[in-house]
Amino acid sequence: MLISFYSSSIIGILAKTKPCLITKPWRRVPSGTNGGITLFGTIFSAIGGLIIGLAFLFLDKICSGLNVQLSATIIFSTICGLVGSIIDSVLGATLQTTYFDEEKKLVYCESKDAPPKAIRISGMSCLSNAQVNLLSVLITTIVGGFLFAPKLYA
Repeated sequence: MLISFYSSSIIGILAKTKPCLITKPWRRVPSGTNGGITLFGTIFSAIGGLIIGLAFLFLDKICSGLNVQLSATIIFSTICGLVGSIIDSVLGATLQTTYFDEEKKLVYCESKDAPPKAIRISGMSCLSNAQVNLLSVLITTIVGGFLFAPKLYA
């Protein structure tokens, strides 16, 4: 699912509208802000999950031939891609700091990298980007495995 998070972030930057902060959807933020989302990027999160599910089905078909439930696997991977991206964005918006330099129009994720005039636009300085990614994958795995999978694969 980490691929889905990255793909939505990259594709979301291509959106024509400014992202909104997931924890304050009425607030527009600069592209690259931790927790900033666009509709385009959010939809691509689900598509990224779908692609991962299709890749799993393809590899299963050519390698093992297990009796995998096609529709349940596609639904499961799509939901996990979307939910995982939302979890990642919420964690990024709250536990990862973002600074913005109005003069240079640049976003910084670390206070040590940001110039003195940069202002904090979201989050607390609790986790790094790698830690947010790890935590969001763990939470998505637990939620997907204990909440979604039993309902879809029953």
